[in-house]
Amino acid sequence: MAIIGESFPEYVNEQVKIRQKIYGSKNRTPEQLTYLNGRTAWVRLISSVDIKNNPSGSNEEGTKKLQKLGLDDSYLGSRLAKEYVLFAGTSNAATADPSIRDLRRGIDSNSNNGAYGMGGTEFGLQPMPTLGDVEIKYKNRGSLRESNLTIKCFNPQQFQIIDTLYLHLGYTVLLEWGNSSYFNNDNEYVSNNRVSMQEIMFDSSVQKTHLEVLKSILDKRETSKGNYDAFYGKVANFSWTFDNGVYNISLKLISLGDVLESLNINYLSKNIIPSGSNEEGTEDPTIENQKDKNDFARLFFTLKQTVPKPPIDFLRDKNNDVFIAVDGSRWVISQNEDGSQSYKPTIPFNKA
Repeated sequence: MAIIGESFPEYVNEQVKIRQKIYGSKNRTPEQLTYLNGRTAWVRLISSVDIKNNPSGSNEEGTKKLQKLGLDDSYLGSRLAKEYVLFAGTSNAATADPSIRDLRRGIDSNSNNGAYGMGGTEFGLQPMPTLGDVEIKYKNRGSLRESNLTIKCFNPQQFQIIDTLYLHLGYTVLLEWGNSSYFNNDNEYVSNNRVSMQEIMFDSSVQKTHLEVLKSILDKRETSKGNYDAFYGKVANFSWTFDNGVYNISLKLISLGDVLESLNINYLSKNIIPSGSNEEGTEDPTIENQKDKNDFARLFFTLKQTVPKPPIDFLRDKNNDVFIAVDGSRWVISQNEDGSQSYKPTIPFNKA
């Protein structure tokens, strides 16, 4: 995310050039053909909910909640969120490499590890919960992102689990999306985009603040050269309907990080030094020298060029004293004790 008027990051510009070369090439390699014809987009939703008991008393609220879901105490903590990462189906981050989107497969009605039978077989073999349509749009001139998405569940237990993890106002979630494959900026083909924040979300040994999560997203966005993005947001609203045995859930998310991310100052130079410094290798922070840094700097340079300059003449009066005539006013040059010069306005001056 960049504020209005700021140019794209350099890695984005390079990625655009790489894609232009691929689309414009006449003799394409097998990897380029695979990229052009086999690349797909993916999206993933991760809950940050941990189920816990009250540590200060005998109230085992977490255990009771799990019992209502038909689960035991082994699901205390983040295990339930790990096993119900919503993707093109439901991936299981608890048993798989978090960087690999490992979807459930097969039929398994006992351990909830199969693609069919999850949540029981009372109504037959039902498929696993899955994400439906996902819409992401910018608001407030790009400083805020909003997502509207749908989730489908196929039996009561699936719905109760999704309700526990996602359907509460203010719950924080991570929404990720990207390209399945891409060429990096070194023109190397990446056949499986494994960039993900799952390992950060579920690493209980690392307690990250909201700003640290945002920084991790920015780092991974750059690592993938713009082929991965995410936002860490809150549930703003939700609703659901039950039609023909299917729970259709609508979820509205509002991002957190982009508001703070948009507060970057679009300054002219990152290496401005105090006036009078003779440090070598440091750029002169003038509008002329910084004009190509970003769009704001170019705007300032253009405005300066369009400002009319008053006529300046170096003249001598009848006493042979040098003075400056600026736009009809007379400025006398005075020599100071330290050797510097100062200019003092005097009476209006007319060259004619």
